[in-house]
Amino acid sequence: MKIIESVKEYIKGFESLRLVAYKCPGNVWTLGYGTTVLPSGERVKSGMTCSKIEAILYLEHDIVIVENQVSLVLSNVVLNQYQFSSLVSLVYNIGIGNFNKSKVKKFLLLGDYFHAAENFINHRFAWSEKKQKYVELNGLINRRKKEIEIFNTADELKKLITLIDALKAKTYMYIYRNNYISPKIYEMSVIK
Repeated sequence: MKIIESVKEYIKGFESLRLVAYKCPGNVWTLGYGTTVLPSGERVKSGMTCSKIEAILYLEHDIVIVENQVSLVLSNVVLNQYQFSSLVSLVYNIGIGNFNKSKVKKFLLLGDYFHAAENFINHRFAWSEKKQKYVELNGLINRRKKEIEIFNTADELKKLITLIDALKAKTYMYIYRNNYISPKIYEMSVIK
């Protein structure tokens, strides 16, 4: 499975583009759109730079790695495209090691999608060298809320489709009961 393009754009937005290496809130040297290890295998270091095109290539490379990691770790879990994409965004940010220890993974393996989504928000903290403790970051809170929204998108679509189908059935029944259509047309309408 591959990430939805719009989710890739969210990742770019949350990560921001940095053409000069910087230390992220987790105190890790980062470049481009959150790249910590270049495609060559070299870790990002102080003083490194990249072009916008290189940053996009690094992002594409990193996303393929994360897609493969999520697919492997959750190979026995049925995921829809939205759930998979939101998980790629989460793992892109927190890393596969943290994901493997997370309640999100635990609940997914149990088939409990509701509690899995609910636990995305646990990953809203980053280590602060200055304060020597984990601190809550608004950027991570906003990112987790968006990932939860994406994760639950398919459920919302299913609810909407179910509601539309129910309204159609009630409309056809009303029309049939009030003799606006013949029973044969009603049956054909419901079959659709």
